[in-house]
Amino acid sequence: MIITLSGFKRSISCLQITQMENKYNVKLTNEEKKSVNYHNYTVGTTVKSLSNELEDVQTTEYRPGYIVRYTTFIPDPYAPNYLYITDGCCFHENVHRFGGDNRGFNWKSTRYRTRIDAYAIFYESGYTAFYDIPSVGRTTYYNKNGKLIGYDYANKSGMYSHSISKTSTAVSYSMYHSVGNPFEEKFPNIDYRYDATIYKSGSLTISGNHDQAPNHEIYFMTYPGDTISTVHQHKRKSFLYLFPTFPDRYFSYTL
Repeated sequence: MIITLSGFKRSISCLQITQMENKYNVKLTNEEKKSVNYHNYTVGTTVKSLSNELEDVQTTEYRPGYIVRYTTFIPDPYAPNYLYITDGCCFHENVHRFGGDNRGFNWKSTRYRTRIDAYAIFYESGYTAFYDIPSVGRTTYYNKNGKLIGYDYANKSGMYSHSISKTSTAVSYSMYHSVGNPFEEKFPNIDYRYDATIYKSGSLTISGNHDQAPNHEIYFMTYPGDTISTVHQHKRKSFLYLFPTFPDRYFSYTL
């Protein structure tokens, strides 16, 4: 069950909104100005099991393990460059748009902006292992005629886990994510953070917040195994929601 609530009122002044519009050379609609003043959050539980879609892994010791997979992606073929011709820089004049991932929600897709897989493995001996694997997709950029004029990869230094606590029956940790455009430091980062506890029994508690762009998806998977649970899916709003003035999406789930 998922319950989506309107959230709580923020106090963003008209002056702050005007300053943001001037800084980034954008003009907000009345609806966008209204949305700036509200946080939205989602609470509940959602589980979707998919059998036989994970490759079986042969092991010499039974190890009940789990993966929390957090992926961000651009569902569209392209994303606009909001800094296009805003300050006379050649980069902004040439780069009209960025390449997107052109897909819908899919736990196993290899097309994404960023992905962090957090592993928790519980051994029969009582030892518990935890580690995370961050990865980034290729960023491509195009001129106004749609010609590919370059590509690069974002820095992964802003993707890491911390505050890790391990016992023989559970792992608790916090995940931090702030990844920007590899070509322009003025472009806002994709930001999120969450706290999670993975239990040996197969339960998960997770809560956090993220930018409302691009798309965000979280899955909980057995490892090795063949069960995937859909935890959280967020369809992007305007890419303006990457900018700091716009509110985050808050979420909290128990599986």
